Amino acid sequence: MKTDLDPFNIKILDLKNPRIGLLKPVTSLDIFDGATTNLNDEGLFSISIFGRVGDPARDKQFGYIYLKTTIFHPVIHKTLSRIKALYSGIMSGTAYAIWDDVKKDFIPATQLDGQTGYHFFVSKWKDIVFARNSSASRGNRIDLIEKYRHMAFVDRILVLPAGLRDIEIGNDGRVTTNEVNDLYLKAIGISNTVASSNYHDAVGLDNARRNLQYVFNQIFDHFVGVIKGKRGLFQDKWGSRRIFNGTSNVITAMNPSCAELGSKQSLTVNDHITGLYQHMKGIEPIVYNMLKNGYLSKVFGDVSGHAYLVNPETLKGEYIKVPVAVYDRWNSSEGLSKVITSYHEIEARHRPIKIGDHYLALIYKGNNHFKLFSDIEDLPSDFNKEDVYPVTLAEFLYIAGYNEWNKYPSTITRYPIATIGSIFVTSSYVKTTLVGEDRWELDDDWSVKGEQFRALEFPTPGAAFVDSLIPNTSRLGLLGGDFDGDRCSKNTLYTTEAIEEAKTSFTKKETYLNPDGGFKTSANTSTVALMLSNITGD
Repeated sequence: MKTDLDPFNIKILDLKNPRIGLLKPVTSLDIFDGATTNLNDEGLFSISIFGRVGDPARDKQFGYIYLKTTIFHPVIHKTLSRIKALYSGIMSGTAYAIWDDVKKDFIPATQLDGQTGYHFFVSKWKDIVFARNSSASRGNRIDLIEKYRHMAFVDRILVLPAGLRDIEIGNDGRVTTNEVNDLYLKAIGISNTVASSNYHDAVGLDNARRNLQYVFNQIFDHFVGVIKGKRGLFQDKWGSRRIFNGTSNVITAMNPSCAELGSKQSLTVNDHITGLYQHMKGIEPIVYNMLKNGYLSKVFGDVSGHAYLVNPETLKGEYIKVPVAVYDRWNSSEGLSKVITSYHEIEARHRPIKIGDHYLALIYKGNNHFKLFSDIEDLPSDFNKEDVYPVTLAEFLYIAGYNEWNKYPSTITRYPIATIGSIFVTSSYVKTTLVGEDRWELDDDWSVKGEQFRALEFPTPGAAFVDSLIPNTSRLGLLGGDFDGDRCSKNTLYTTEAIEEAKTSFTKKETYLNPDGGFKTSANTSTVALMLSNITGD
């Protein structure tokens, strides 16, 4: 049975267990004894209940708040509310109902002919028969209620060891405490208004029980928030991986179509699409090397602090003395990191790169070719000057490694990890703009360099960029990807050993088959099935 308590199989704590009897109750709202700085012996920071300050026991010893009545465990109360909102309405006193002896359930009613209140709901608690339907989630909730119906009520709230939420006194004498202490104080205050008696389920306790339920739910939510979610303790400390140059991004749908089946632009089941920015951040040390040994070595080859830049008026190359800060920006790892990060600003991507008043370089883009150069006079006479432009940031960074970008595979992970498909190795296909251009690089003689010097996704001027992570369509089912803001981490591999290991994994049957012998990957996802059902009417 899968419930909200999975996947760790956490069970509701039975506070009637004899071990609870060894704990001491917290009953006082006071932190200190009167005007002294001595901790109140019955308060939230009591030494006798939780141990002395600095003692290891203070981080382990629990206390409890005795409610003097009974309320639902928050898991049960929340599950009841999800099964039928009427239930929580009755307990809170905002909805009226009558009991149906045939259906064994509450039926909505008016204030004139119905009843309401915590006591009224609890009086029929053991008799309720929860109606099931075709909803699997509703069935799971009902199963949870039935499993814990015998221990649904609590009359004590555990208090966290004081060392984990201890009081702090600043230099100015101001007292600060963890926010959970305020919730504990509310619970103590309400329980102190309840008279000690054997009538834990009296009608007159409705207000107290309703308020205690609200506070206990808040306490429960506080601790769930601590351990659950992307910033929770489990996820942040043990369910996550902090890897140098690791990245994370929202996933979007893949368009697997291509102009020519089997071409270099044709994607396989092992490929994913990634934007240039995320890919560069994933292999940033490699990009530093690409840039330094690429065209920048021609621009800043003069060690005297001069740079060979382009005059924006004449488009001729000139040696210009540049400030030290500018030189460092384009020659040091720290500076190049800032250049790469500047690509994050979308408006800057199609903008020409300028150093001072000069262009970094010119680019020729004609007849599906491209070439970086620094002087318009170097352009052959049979080439059209109208095909020459100042190079943009997107073009310059893409050109730096266009024939190597797809060399580096990645591991993609969807947190929290739930299935065998939550993490997988995948080849990279780097895109700049949504629709890229297929261009060939020219050499110093203005001839095509060769087959390996083909830029498959050259940026299209003015086009929108790819800025998401796009896993292969066949991976979406096991990733649980439904495009409602799902994010995946991407750790790009760039050592020779890791790249070879990734390539080897693509040749093994274990990569494609699950332990049952079926395929791990499939395009038959729930989203595709729903779309086809709507199209065919089946």
